[in-house]
Amino acid sequence: MKRKIIAAIFTGILITASYPAIAYAEIENPEDYMGIWYANYVIYSDESSERHNVAEYLNQYLEMRLMEDGSAYMEMSYNSEESDSAEILKVSWKLEGGKILVSLEEGDIYLDTVDGEFVGSLDEDTQVIFGRELVQTGEAQSLDNLDDLEDSEKAKIPKENPYIYHPETDNPEEIIACYLGAANLEKGYEVSVDEDNGTFTAHWAGDEYYDPRDYVGSYRITDDNYINICWREATSEYGDKCYGAVLVDRWNQFTINEDLGNLAEVMTAMANDINSGRVFTAYRTEITEGSENQGAVKFIDEDYEVSYSYQIIPGADPMVTLTRYDSEYDYEQVYTNYQLREML
Repeated sequence: MKRKIIAAIFTGILITASYPAIAYAEIENPEDYMGIWYANYVIYSDESSERHNVAEYLNQYLEMRLMEDGSAYMEMSYNSEESDSAEILKVSWKLEGGKILVSLEEGDIYLDTVDGEFVGSLDEDTQVIFGRELVQTGEAQSLDNLDDLEDSEKAKIPKENPYIYHPETDNPEEIIACYLGAANLEKGYEVSVDEDNGTFTAHWAGDEYYDPRDYVGSYRITDDNYINICWREATSEYGDKCYGAVLVDRWNQFTINEDLGNLAEVMTAMANDINSGRVFTAYRTEITEGSENQGAVKFIDEDYEVSYSYQIIPGADPMVTLTRYDSEYDYEQVYTNYQLREML
């Protein structure tokens, strides 16, 4: 997987030719270039320097972190059916000839400032433009605005488990923000951590219904790289806990493979979550297909049965909706796997 992404981004995967003249500038202070860089654009020499957004054009993501000790990390993901589509590769860098040289098994990448931009190249035919901020255009841009999309568009976009902590990229703030969002059914938390004391503060800006809130808490990174947190509102004596392993597993439990091969398992997990106290098993789940991508499903727990209608939106990250009219309480139950995997 690592080599797929490296090759796709840094080699001429289309056609190669001579690269147009560009203005290079030597790097004198490499410490200015330490930290995180995102691969935002790729330029192929045969296309008159036209820029292609890496996320939209290649459906890929690459984050590079340069460390002061000469090490470097690259986090890469690729639109693939493989469950471990995100890879983190540890490499090294050094200053050579006024350029930062990143050494990979696939070949050396030379990073330089070109016309004021930070540019990586493997050869003269393909250039990658890096930036301090991630730039995503087209469909990829919507990853941060999924709530604004139609369900049919959401299902087209592959998504990584947001609760997984990658120690190489050191992102506890992002993970803790996701945890708080799942626990409180809200998004948009701003988190700051004190790594020395293992504590954090969080702020939620509020909305048209609720006032802003501030939280304080502590966190611990386990030996198997999960983050566990305890938190409370800053004005309250009472708090709550959240275990990273639980959220990671919950996301995976409610995520359907692109080929729908685990559809019965995911719908059964949904039924167990919806019907508290019941223990349905996938091997007893009965699916009756109707028209395309919809039908009926029956869940069985010993002598208890409950039926739902279902509808599937296929894609890279399929969505399934379970619907059932509850005559006792006179309302219609409607649940999606997307909803359930983003909440505790």
